[in-house]
Amino acid sequence: MFKSESRAGKEVADSTVADEYVTAKQAMQILNVNAQTLYAYVSRKGIRSRPVPGTRQRLYWKSDLEQIGRKRKSSNGVTHAGLVHESGITLITNGAHFYRGRKAADLARDASFEAVAALLWDVDEKDCFDDTVSRTPAPPCMYSNSSPAALR
Repeated sequence: MFKSESRAGKEVADSTVADEYVTAKQAMQILNVNAQTLYAYVSRKGIRSRPVPGTRQRLYWKSDLEQIGRKRKSSNGVTHAGLVHESGITLITNGAHFYRGRKAADLARDASFEAVAALLWDVDEKDCFDDTVSRTPAPPCMYSNSSPAALR
């Protein structure tokens, strides 16, 4: 329970604030996640937390946890553990990853670095890059059966 000072200078229990926060263990139970996922949610999803004075522990805002829990239950498989698998840029399926509607594997194989950057930034490649071609060494599988030492 939190303690705060009254106007008279005496410590009083602040039960209304304490009821709004839960421990890490309780937060993990509400969301049905492990500690690592809880900490990720705090940084990525903005779950509010506050330190417990005199300890290294934190308390988590119950309303934020309940809101994320409701979103997870109503997701119909589009999300997993509250993480969105589709955005304006990406789509992640069981079979492939896509960036702006193009398969990531195809982009890695066929497109230049500049072309992929322009696609992700949603701009015309010519507006961002000049005609200089980037120099990237071919991946090892492109070489003959020679070892890297034989190529020197």
